[in-house]
Amino acid sequence: MIFVRTATGSHKVESWDLITSRPNFIDKISKAEHKLSEIIGFYRFKDKIHCGLKGCNQPHQMGYIVRTDDGIETNIGNICGAEEFGVQFKELTEQFDNFMKLETNKMIVSEAKLKCDRWSSTIDSFRKLKPSIDTCAANIEKIQNANYAGRLAATEIRLLAKSQSGIVTLTEIETAKWARSILFATNKYMQESGEATTDYFMGKVSFTHVLLPENNLRERFVSISEDIKAIRQIDLKAANSPTIADLSRRANTIEDRIKQLKLLLHEARKFLTKKNLSAVSSKLKNSSTASESDRAHFESFLNTLSR
Repeated sequence: MIFVRTATGSHKVESWDLITSRPNFIDKISKAEHKLSEIIGFYRFKDKIHCGLKGCNQPHQMGYIVRTDDGIETNIGNICGAEEFGVQFKELTEQFDNFMKLETNKMIVSEAKLKCDRWSSTIDSFRKLKPSIDTCAANIEKIQNANYAGRLAATEIRLLAKSQSGIVTLTEIETAKWARSILFATNKYMQESGEATTDYFMGKVSFTHVLLPENNLRERFVSISEDIKAIRQIDLKAANSPTIADLSRRANTIEDRIKQLKLLLHEARKFLTKKNLSAVSSKLKNSSTASESDRAHFESFLNTLSR
């Protein structure tokens, strides 16, 4: 990576040859003959290049492009520069590093501005699907709400969200005397509680991770939308460095966040199907404690799903 500050602005350079071919660049200078004036660039390579100081001439992977008071340019390794020029070099590198960070962040945001239309189009397409991201987000909230899914179903879904096992089990009080005798004889917990129960496997619900707070579809969609809006609106000439740095960091995550949201929506649509939720239906149908209201509520909710 090569970063250079010029009279017309700052930019990244692809080839080191473009630096060494500059009219004032010299590959070897003597500290005694030249006085350091300013730092005009930074480089970092996988392969090493030789330092421009005659007293050093050691290969370095990282360093700075400097200009002397008589206009000569060369490259100096970051370590030997500090050793040879001391405090002056350290101060100049700190100033340049801050400048480079700001300019790099500006470049990232500027490039992001060009992608905003594409990003917006992609996430807006999620609202045109059937079921849409809005519908899925609403249904994920409803299925955990007793007013929509019924008390027992909503409780079961919240338990699935917490356990993330996907396993639906029906626990029933055992009434048969022979079974109660066996259970009390083999289960210390049941002996202490005085209640004998049997667990029945009802099935498994897939994609329960869509219920987790960090996977909230609506919040993720809004977060991306707000970041796109902020990128569109920011004035890079007027904004301060911390604001630009923060927006640059967020801009760098948008591509991945959109991919994650697309996958999460796909999985939410699979979660919200009658087939996937059939284990919960079976539990309600076979539960001795489920009321007709519980069953009716959940059945009514399932009928609102498209699949």
